[in-house]
Amino acid sequence: MTLEENQVLLKSTNDKCKNCGGDLTFDPSTQDLRCPNCDSHFPFAKTQTARKHNLSEGLKLDDSNAHDKWASSMKMVKCQTCGAEIMLSGLDISTCCPYCGSNYVSESQSLPGLKPDEIIPFMFDHNSAGDLFIKGMKKKFFAPSKLKKKLPEGTIQGIYVPAFTFDADTNTTYKGRLYNDKTYTDSKGNSHTKREYFSISGTQDCYHKDVVIESSSRINDKIMRGLLPYNFDNDYDYDTNFARGYSIEHYNESLSVSFEKSKQKMEEEIKSAILRRYDYDGVDYLNLNTSYYNEKYSYRILPIYSFNIIWKKKNYMVFMNGQTGKVGNQYPKSPLKIALVVFIGIAILAGLVVLWLYGK
Repeated sequence: MTLEENQVLLKSTNDKCKNCGGDLTFDPSTQDLRCPNCDSHFPFAKTQTARKHNLSEGLKLDDSNAHDKWASSMKMVKCQTCGAEIMLSGLDISTCCPYCGSNYVSESQSLPGLKPDEIIPFMFDHNSAGDLFIKGMKKKFFAPSKLKKKLPEGTIQGIYVPAFTFDADTNTTYKGRLYNDKTYTDSKGNSHTKREYFSISGTQDCYHKDVVIESSSRINDKIMRGLLPYNFDNDYDYDTNFARGYSIEHYNESLSVSFEKSKQKMEEEIKSAILRRYDYDGVDYLNLNTSYYNEKYSYRILPIYSFNIIWKKKNYMVFMNGQTGKVGNQYPKSPLKIALVVFIGIAILAGLVVLWLYGK
């Protein structure tokens, strides 16, 4: 790709404050635009369309070549305020000029591949995120006690991450074998456990709604599971005003790859629905043959706060749901508390063994 092909003039949506000329940013506490200089607030129109597209149509629109170019190349953009040329990572949708601090947000029409449908705005600012972090740590048993009292040294950053959500109807034919463990006492008073197997088969219909598949280069599915759920009833049609002052990432994997990942989560839901129909102690095996119908998707932008904290001279990246304040599981763990739980577990196991030997 030549420099001319890579040269992009990023269209500014950075309207100035009508009172002092300062840059406007999105204020989560008031859900409007705010001028940090004079504290003026400016509301903007918000719409809720709840767009959901047919998956087959989306697969045609998702130009993998265009996406690969976006993801792998660097974009040269020019600041419209001071004229500085800025290098953007291919996966960044929004940034600010490092020279004059002006906020520039890419219009969704300028992005390759699929365009964002909806966005869940941040519901609290950085200061409130710090307070919620401490409250979240108090709910984490393995978190060190000091971490539950004071936010450690580090930085807080608001990031909008991309995710696809999928709906589908499924019809599943299944065969499997479950078992129950039954304990009985013989004539000598000794206890025995016998495992009894039984076969199952049938069909299961399910409706899957808003199965979330992250498509970020910065977080993975394990991290996202720790932040869920999001309330999609409170999302809005994608508007660049929500992004002012925040970083946004373009999706990192194609729609087709994301849908294949969603099938794994749908399969988990199907298995749970099937097993709820039976009384059992364990699963020997369960085979599924699933057909998918009425598949739909939405491309959503989700708010996350990242805490890059230093604890015991080590760096930790902890994430928080920017809508609900739920803290993820990548926080520092107390070795003492872990050792205590292990010790208790060993003590309980040893006690059971003693009781078993004594019973014999």
